[in-house]
Amino acid sequence: MLTQHTAVNTADRPSNSLFQQPWWLEAVAPGQWGLVEVRKNTELKAWMPYVLKKGPLFLQRCSMPRLTQTLGPWIAPSNRSPVRALTEQHELMNTLIEQLPDSDYFSQNLHYSVQNTLPFFWSGFQTKVSHTYVIEDLSDPDALWAGLHNRVRRHIKKARKLVEVEWSDDINTFLSLNDMVFERQGIVVPYSHDYVKRLDRICAQRGQRHILIARDHSGHPHAGLYIVFDENAAYYLMTGTDPETRGSDALSLLTWEAILAAGKTSKTFDFEGSMMRRVEPFVRGFGATQKSYYNVMKFSRRMKAMMAGRDFVSAFKG
Repeated sequence: MLTQHTAVNTADRPSNSLFQQPWWLEAVAPGQWGLVEVRKNTELKAWMPYVLKKGPLFLQRCSMPRLTQTLGPWIAPSNRSPVRALTEQHELMNTLIEQLPDSDYFSQNLHYSVQNTLPFFWSGFQTKVSHTYVIEDLSDPDALWAGLHNRVRRHIKKARKLVEVEWSDDINTFLSLNDMVFERQGIVVPYSHDYVKRLDRICAQRGQRHILIARDHSGHPHAGLYIVFDENAAYYLMTGTDPETRGSDALSLLTWEAILAAGKTSKTFDFEGSMMRRVEPFVRGFGATQKSYYNVMKFSRRMKAMMAGRDFVSAFKG
């Protein structure tokens, strides 16, 4: 039996990541999310959330909310043989895909544990590979320290002499530091303060976030880090640094402290990846393992026609 839902129940569900949880979706896309699921004799076998919004020209857009790393399907583990398990997985994913709402544009990042994208490909979706970095074992702090790049260890030791780490509820100071990341690059901040504060209130109420601020001895904030977590993973959600004090390497210290803290709450630490060449060495330096994950994307005929017309006009204008 298959059922389709709108946003009516925010109870926790089995999931690949925190970002699939109904409570998270209600925080980042209130009233705009839904899910499809497959049950057999009331047993949940698969489900998949989505966020559906109206775009310009009455176009329907099914895409990733801000600050949400992955969505995609959750498939119940199978104890069948590999051949039978994959056959069942194809059937479950096909059924989920068939029940997704109509949209002109669909784009979701799948969790790195979901490596089977054939059902999406067969249904006309395009796929693209991206990468994240994950520390898979947080149980031994000594091993974690030994796994750091020498450069990172030096930065941490240097920062300890210059700043102190504050475990904070000061979302305003963090947001000021976060704004500086985008201002330095000349980029518009992709989310509003109100958006982050709503998410922060919910995460704080659930006890599923940490805000770390590094301050020097005069109290000036050098860097900030925002972590969300559940029992499975801690996520490197947002950072912020003052460009005038980047030489203190405070963010390296905050990251190290966050990794240690994650070992008390979660099994893994997910950096959420970056395809930016200048950022990747920083993340890799903490001893994380590279993981590949997929984006699946699809356009409606109407959307394709509009895109083709836009490209024609651009070519015509030269």
